[in-house]
Amino acid sequence: MFMFHVAGVSQTSKTKTEPKPWIAEPIYLNAFMFNDGMAPVMGENRMWGYINMDGKQVIPFLYKYAKPFSEGVAVVSKTDNEWQVINKQGMPVTKTIFSKAPSICKNGLIAVSIEGKWGYMNKTGKIVISPTYYDAIEFSEGLAAVWINDSTCTFINMTGKTIIPAFRNASYNNNAVFHYGFAKVSWKANDYFINRTGKKITEPSDKSWRFLPYDTKAFVEEMLIVEDPKTKLRGAIDTMGNLIIPVKFSELRNFSDGWARFNNNKKWSYIDKKGNIVMNAAFPIAENFRDGFSAQAGDSKGSWKWYFINKNGFVVPGVEFDEIIDWNNDLALIKLSGRKGFANMKLLANDKNKQPVNNVSVDENPKPPLLKMFRDKNSLYGFQDINNGLAVVVPAEYKFVGKVSEGLIAVTKDGDKWGYIDETGKQVIAYRFVSAKEFVNGKALVEEGDLLNSVKFYIDKTGARLK
Repeated sequence: MFMFHVAGVSQTSKTKTEPKPWIAEPIYLNAFMFNDGMAPVMGENRMWGYINMDGKQVIPFLYKYAKPFSEGVAVVSKTDNEWQVINKQGMPVTKTIFSKAPSICKNGLIAVSIEGKWGYMNKTGKIVISPTYYDAIEFSEGLAAVWINDSTCTFINMTGKTIIPAFRNASYNNNAVFHYGFAKVSWKANDYFINRTGKKITEPSDKSWRFLPYDTKAFVEEMLIVEDPKTKLRGAIDTMGNLIIPVKFSELRNFSDGWARFNNNKKWSYIDKKGNIVMNAAFPIAENFRDGFSAQAGDSKGSWKWYFINKNGFVVPGVEFDEIIDWNNDLALIKLSGRKGFANMKLLANDKNKQPVNNVSVDENPKPPLLKMFRDKNSLYGFQDINNGLAVVVPAEYKFVGKVSEGLIAVTKDGDKWGYIDETGKQVIAYRFVSAKEFVNGKALVEEGDLLNSVKFYIDKTGARLK
C-alpha cells in the first residue's frame, strides 16, 4: 500500500477522512502525462492502454506503442509497422493501416504516409491535403513544414497552400515547428529563425551572441535563449532580435511561468524577464516553474528525493517522491517504488504547514495573489489563487488563456477574438485581436485581421497602439 504524508502524519490512500491523494495510484510500469483528458499507461504485459481523468482504464493494454491523445484522437500500433488513429472509445477513425507512424493531431489535421508519400487527413480519416511530399510534420499555429526532398522544406497552410517559399533545412524534420510565431530553420549551415511571413532573425555580425546549436525550440514566452560563443554564458533576445537579458548566466534555460533557471555554483537559481534574480540557489536538481510550482530534488538521508516548491520559496509540506516526472494544472506524474502514477495537485498545494527551503530568500509578509490556471469539466479555463488555498478568483469561462504577465492575462471566449483581463477577471482590453501575447516591459504584441491577412503591432496596457 502506498503512503502519502500530509502535515507530518502518515495517511494511506484509503483514508476516509482525507481527500484521495491519487488520481491513479503508482502501479504502472510506465506512463506519460495527461493530454486531452487521457493518459497512456503501461500494464504488466508491457503493452500500452489509456486511463481517463478519474483514473479509470478506458482503453485496454493492447498496444506496443501509444502516443498521447490530441484533439480527440491518438496514434497507436500493435506492431512496429501497423499504425492506426483511434478515438477516445478506442475505435479506429479510418480502416487505413499506416506503415509509418502518423503525427499527432494539431489544428484538426494529422500527417500520414501513404505509399511512401506524405499528406494530411482530418480526424474522420478523410484525406484533405494530397500525399505528395517526401516528409511532413504536424501543424503548429496554422502552418506545417513539408519536405520536397530530403533537405528542401517549405511551409503550407491548412488548405495545402504554400505560405513560405522553399528553403534548405539542414536539420531535417527536427525543429521546423512554429512557437510563438517563429520557427528555426537552417540555410547553408547557418541557423536563424523565421516568422510566419518568412522574415528572419539572424545572429549579429559582431558575433556577440549566437543561437544555441542544439536548441530545437523557437521562442518560448516570447524569449529565446542565446549564448556568447566564447564564454558559453547565456542571455535572451526578444522576438525583434533585441538582446534583453545580457549573456552572463551559466546554463540559462527557457522561460516558463515568467522565470528561467540557471546554474548558480552547481545549484539552480531563477531570474525574471528583466534578468533579476528572483530565487536563490536551493537544490542541485531543479525544473522550470509551471503553474506556480517547480519540481526539485535533493539528498534526503542518503537518497535523492523530489519535492514541489512554490514561487514564495516554500516546499509543499509532507510530500516527497522518488521522481517527479511532469505536472500541469492539478495533475502530477510521479514515480514511487519503481512504478508511475498520478497525484492530485490540489492536495499537494495544501500549505497549512509551510516549510521554507534552506538558502532560499523568503518574504514573510502577507503574499499577494499567485494565480494558477485550471480547467473545468467543460474544458474551459479560469484561475485559482495558490496563496489562498486554490480559491477561484477568475471563473472558468474562457476557451483559451495566456499566462499572467504584469497583472494582465490574454484570453478568448470563442477561440477567435482575444482581449485582456486583470487578475480579478475584469476585462481591461476588448476582444478584437486574432492573436495576443503576454505583456513584457509594459507592452504586448497583438495581431489584427485574420491569419492570412493580418497586421502585428504592440499595444500598451490600455490597449492603445504603440508607434
